[in-house]
Amino acid sequence: MAKIILSIAGSDSIAGAGIQADLKTISSLGAYGTTAITAVTAQNTQKVWGIHPVPSSMVRKQIEAVLDDFRVHAIKVGMLHNTDNIFAIAKALSNSKHPRVPIILDPVMVATSGDSLSENDDLCDLIKSQLFPVSLLVTPNIDEASKLCGYPINSLQDAQLAAKDLLKWGCYGVLIKGGHAQTPGIHNVYFTQNHSTPEVITHERIPTDQTHGTGCTLSAAIATYFAQTGNLSKSVSMGLDYVIQSLRQTPKNIAKGAKPLNHFFNPKKMML
Repeated sequence: MAKIILSIAGSDSIAGAGIQADLKTISSLGAYGTTAITAVTAQNTQKVWGIHPVPSSMVRKQIEAVLDDFRVHAIKVGMLHNTDNIFAIAKALSNSKHPRVPIILDPVMVATSGDSLSENDDLCDLIKSQLFPVSLLVTPNIDEASKLCGYPINSLQDAQLAAKDLLKWGCYGVLIKGGHAQTPGIHNVYFTQNHSTPEVITHERIPTDQTHGTGCTLSAAIATYFAQTGNLSKSVSMGLDYVIQSLRQTPKNIAKGAKPLNHFFNPKKMML
């Protein structure tokens, strides 16, 4: 039976991040992707040209329409953009009419180009209070984790402290991605309620500028793998490996800025 994944995120006009990257990832891993779009962006590999938020009532209707018809096995939450969307998503996901589904929350705030994807800078506390308690795993990068914690993360020790602090907001696990740190290798910090100390997952840094949508891709991959395996630690490891392989086999010379990944380097057949 096919595993059903719901992606709640923004639309990316170059299809390298957001909803489009999520659908590519989910499909390539042999699952079926459904969507609820929170915002439409006009962007390319160099900058974000504009953002048009979807009304919160419509965001909630999209989520409930999918949950009312499909047996969803995992949910990935990405770009939220504004406070209304956060409340709408929290209400839809806590609706007792629908069974609780494992949620992978990627608190997207800034695009790879450096442009903000949030309507204002006051979303952090709301994300923590409304969405952390219902999330299985939260996957901020270093910059996002710093905003959520309210202090700079300048070292691996800082990231480990941040993981402990973020876990206090009620999620089961935290994965702080280390790709933005200026280090030869990438050191990701993984911490769950079952860990005694944060675990450092290290992997090589792929020398490439084709990093558009890496965070979206990783969270969608973890959600898909969790739906298939039911093992979070294994899903995190497999998700990281999927992104690494996607980076190694990216299409060349297709745009001027940070280019998208190759999500279909080794596609799997959907289980029917």
